[in-house]
Amino acid sequence: MTDFTPLTLDAQGDANAVFVIRSATAITTLSTSQVVLSGSAKASNVFWIAGSAITLGANSIMKGTMVASTAITLQTGANLEGRALNQGAAAAAISCDACTITVPTP
Repeated sequence: MTDFTPLTLDAQGDANAVFVIRSATAITTLSTSQVVLSGSAKASNVFWIAGSAITLGANSIMKGTMVASTAITLQTGANLEGRALNQGAAAAAISCDACTITVPTP
């Protein structure tokens, strides 16, 4: 079992705070990893942008809109409060294995 600290995005009371996490390459989370929102942060204002693929590990919890230029994979039991979008000429399938995707409230 891997010991980890959840990633906390703290809006510090500003419900309009926007978080943009960008990677020139892939974004990959470990199994059972978690993104936690606090201080009025909203999943609808969080954006994950990858230059290639995004992979959520098994049983991980992600918040926000994921935008990849190739593939998006949500492994077994992954939970996304947000959206999964592919764009660009190399865009491939979005795969979901027994995962849950919930559209965030605005």
